[in-house]
Amino acid sequence: MLTKKLLTYIAALISKPGESFASVSVAGPVSGGSIHQAFRLNTSSGNFFIKCSVAGLYPGIFETELNGLESLRKTNTVNIPQVTAIGEADGVAYILMQYVEAGKRKKDYFEQLGFDLANLHRNQYESFGWNENNYIGSLPQLNKYMQSGSDFLIEMRFKPLVDLALSNQLVSRAEAKLFDEYYKQLPNLVPDEPASLLHGDLWNGNVITGPDGNAWLIDPAVYYGHRETDIAMSKLFGGFDDDFYDSYNETFPLQPGWENRIQLFQLYHLLVHLNLFGRGYWPAIEATIKM
Repeated sequence: MLTKKLLTYIAALISKPGESFASVSVAGPVSGGSIHQAFRLNTSSGNFFIKCSVAGLYPGIFETELNGLESLRKTNTVNIPQVTAIGEADGVAYILMQYVEAGKRKKDYFEQLGFDLANLHRNQYESFGWNENNYIGSLPQLNKYMQSGSDFLIEMRFKPLVDLALSNQLVSRAEAKLFDEYYKQLPNLVPDEPASLLHGDLWNGNVITGPDGNAWLIDPAVYYGHRETDIAMSKLFGGFDDDFYDSYNETFPLQPGWENRIQLFQLYHLLVHLNLFGRGYWPAIEATIKM
């Protein structure tokens, strides 16, 4: 994926005006998720992280990732890698950004992360959605603005993925119909509060430790939504330390009963995983909608 022509293009891109052509070497592959190839680049202009895929395979994916990262950065609440460039060269789409050197976690790592996320979520909006559609993993994420949080969950989150699973024969028609009754309950289940700016895919694989010993957030799926979505996602694959949840609630208390809504706000991500990875996620989905 990292062709010689692409590396030459990157070298020209990062070269400083008036200085000699930057040298670029591939230090090796790094984790970049399940849909892209990712590498560390050592260069005479510093170290970079590059994530690549075949051009046109996921239209606009790096543009929307850039927009999401910059929207999070502008809040001055969470640590976000600096993006250097996005583009296409030699048939490869790429996003080039700051390489975050791994450090040792500070003692108050999770306490600080809870505080930072709570302050991110204080950035609220009158509607649920985002100014563009983006991606959740390799799946398109629809973000049309809606006034009602429950309507947004149904129309922009649940229905598209249930329909996709049905068309791919991952659920039966009878199973898909189970959602109809669940949708009727949602207005009484979701908390009544404004939409918050979300990371959107906050599991522990998207939180890395930077050289300062603090948490840095990567690979967002940004939109304005229920803030309990980020909290619930953080618990889906192992969870964070209790200090994270205690600090969050001290800074920006969640509404009473949030622990009982974790499965509700994990449902979207379970549907994502059902569509990406198969029927193994159906039992957890079924248990949630039959509660």
